Amino acid sequence: MLRLLLNNGYKAHMCFNCIHSGSSLPWPTIEPQSRIVSFCEFITVPWMSHLIGRVVRVLIDYVDCISLCETLRSALEKQNEWPEIQNILENPSGLKHLCRLMIRKCVGQSRLQSSVLLPFPPLLRHYILYKDYDLYGRGLTS
Repeated sequence: MLRLLLNNGYKAHMCFNCIHSGSSLPWPTIEPQSRIVSFCEFITVPWMSHLIGRVVRVLIDYVDCISLCETLRSALEKQNEWPEIQNILENPSGLKHLCRLMIRKCVGQSRLQSSVLLPFPPLLRHYILYKDYDLYGRGLTS
């Protein structure tokens, strides 16, 4: 479900903007009586804690460069996925990954959803559309 949302325009980088990281929030000022719950506060509740590693690992596929707030980092350090996530965060993103993100940004969401409007070779089109990931349990396609 998460990949489906991300493939259709959900902005993954918004999950890593939180009040704990010291960055300014990208949301407009809201009514004083309402409160924004940041991603790290939402995902670290006890009943969601078993999903943190897998969710963050998927989100990383859709962003170029992120930093984790201390709340999220400390929760991730307890997860099985932490070594892989840590390795990804400590090393520069691959050119292939950065190109996929830039092409998706330049092409735009509406054109991405129409295969007719994507004049790319099939292999490149599948890569840009994240079809190299197993979304429906049928195994990875190459």
